[in-house]
Amino acid sequence: MRNFVDKTGASELARRIEEYWKTRGYQVEIDLRPVEFTTELRSSRYDVRSNLVNGWPVRKLPAERAA
Repeated sequence: MRNFVDKTGASELARRIEEYWKTRGYQVEIDLRPVEFTTELRSSRYDVRSNLVNGWPVRKLPAERAA
């Protein structure tokens, strides 16, 4: 199982999400946010945030930048 909550994994997940939507002609903005150590999780993590709305992008790429 892959770890998508450490910095390396979260960065990889962000890249994959951006590439997925870019190949379909959409621009998605991804932001990684560090979250402090929590005793419940017993670790720190990175949250992957985006401008997707209900899982869908809100902005098309200009025609010359698509693909």
